Amino acid sequence: MTFPTGEQHELRFGDQVAVITEVGAAVRQYRVGDRDVIVAFPADEEPPAFHGAVLLPWPNRLRDGQYTWDGVDYQVPITEPARNTALHGLVLEVRWDVVQRSESAVTLTCLLEPSPGYPFRLSSTAAYALGERGLAVTVITKNVGDADAPYGIGFHPWLSPGEGSVDDCVLTVDATRY
Repeated sequence: MTFPTGEQHELRFGDQVAVITEVGAAVRQYRVGDRDVIVAFPADEEPPAFHGAVLLPWPNRLRDGQYTWDGVDYQVPITEPARNTALHGLVLEVRWDVVQRSESAVTLTCLLEPSPGYPFRLSSTAAYALGERGLAVTVITKNVGDADAPYGIGFHPWLSPGEGSVDDCVLTVDATRY
């Protein structure tokens, strides 16, 4: 069966299960035991509202699809017409290639070629690994073009509130650097 999000990479470690999609390198499912950590979406459906996606070379929105880089004005296609913005970058519908695969990890890569409004060339690698501390996600992007390139990254998980309300939840991030 062919899925809209391409090949499904199921990872397992102990009682953890994660599914990473080929298209967009999205986290489609992450569960520990019988508890969903993120809200899963079906393999045979498009991800709703960019759910689980890697957002690059820009996260969020570019107002009017415009930006200025090194004194040059650029116009990317408007992808959210209701707000007249370019939303969440350029790799949402790109197929990522498998570089390495094991029972508990997968590493995917994509080459972002120059396109209208983004004439830069980037190579990105996204590594997903289940382990004792949960799901680790590492993304490395290299500028493989001839000029400096603007770049940003974000992620779009829908964290699951479980049986409770999302308003009753508290998110804690144990970060030592950014």
